[in-house]
Amino acid sequence: MQNHGQHKSGRSAKSNRETDRIPYQVPIYQTDNLNKMGLVRNITEKGVGLKGFEVEADETREFVIVPTEYIDIDPIVFRANCRWVKKDDDGEFISGFQITDLSVEGLVELRKLLRFIANESNGGKETSDHTQPLG
Repeated sequence: MQNHGQHKSGRSAKSNRETDRIPYQVPIYQTDNLNKMGLVRNITEKGVGLKGFEVEADETREFVIVPTEYIDIDPIVFRANCRWVKKDDDGEFISGFQITDLSVEGLVELRKLLRFIANESNGGKETSDHTQPLG
């Protein structure tokens, strides 16, 4: 029987999220308001943790992650359902979303992004001069 509070590695889901935080800022936008930018806190093929969007649990939103000067990907557009939301110590909204709709092309680009993040997090060849640590 599987313990739902634990990751396959045996770590709890919470500790897994804590250790998989992205060490720099990846901007994300809602497709219906490209003037409002949030930040990706963590991301997998199944879900994304965000900062900066006022949202309610069970709400579905469409997001886009766009290429930056340092992240060479095509835009990743996906729909996701908010599983939880709270305010951090600074009063900023943080939330967790389950990805519910992602095209095949979007998945290819998401995997590129995940490889880039893994490389950077593990001390890849790129230096941190282009990164912006999360505060």
